[in-house]
Amino acid sequence: PMMIIHEYPPRCQFIILKKHKKEITTYAFIKGDIKMKCKINNKEIEIKKATGFKMRLFGLMGKKDIHYGILFPRCNAIHTFFMKENIDVIGLNDKNQVIYIYRNVPKNKIVKISEDAKKTSILELPKNTSQKIYVGSILKFED
Repeated sequence: PMMIIHEYPPRCQFIILKKHKKEITTYAFIKGDIKMKCKINNKEIEIKKATGFKMRLFGLMGKKDIHYGILFPRCNAIHTFFMKENIDVIGLNDKNQVIYIYRNVPKNKIVKISEDAKKTSILELPKNTSQKIYVGSILKFED
């Protein structure tokens, strides 16, 4: 029998989804946050990339004194239900160019930026962080 070994990043967890004819299908998901930085208003802000189900589901819900942002890749809509604070919401295209900005979005709102979720991302930021960001700006994220 031949054994195939796959290398995965150290922060992966493995979930076996099905067994079929002695064949095991295993999927790897990255655990934890992928952290990046983005310079906004001449200030470096930490950005967490929402890659996992839990992070995408909860985002900034229930958080107070928010001091970081969350990037939702391949996403075209968010909601602010169960939020404790207002947030700024920025819509990005596939080149990280700003296509929509919603500042100081209150709780219990739905924000939809585009029809095509595969080509857009949404960046949630603390309120009043996006004052010097404009439609057409290109945001640069660094590890």
